Amino acid sequence: MRINLGTATAPLPTNEALTSILLDAIEIGYRHFDTVFIYGTEEPLGEAVSKALELVLIKNHDEVFITSKLWCTDAHHDHVLKALQTTLKKLKMEYVDLYLIHWPVEINPSWQQGKLREFCMKK
Repeated sequence: MRINLGTATAPLPTNEALTSILLDAIEIGYRHFDTVFIYGTEEPLGEAVSKALELVLIKNHDEVFITSKLWCTDAHHDHVLKALQTTLKKLKMEYVDLYLIHWPVEINPSWQQGKLREFCMKK
């Protein structure tokens, strides 16, 4: 049986804490991880997978299934490849198993920042 884990939470723990949580998840059998740039979890997930490989909790990348997504601010044909390359760099991986379009719309990054700022001010 495979156990899956989506890696979005608020507020987000520190990268170190999240890496530890994800490493614990791998150790107890989680094998499918879902992330996206906007979650802020790509780097901790990549670090956890690297540590799991070092500790031989998994033998290779093929033992985990990594899903990431194209964020809507990069949903333009000129931005897709760069966004994927950034994701792979943050994950410290040569590939992801599944790369989805998070929302099938294109959003201007400055609009997104304004809405995010507005949301945070309400909290």
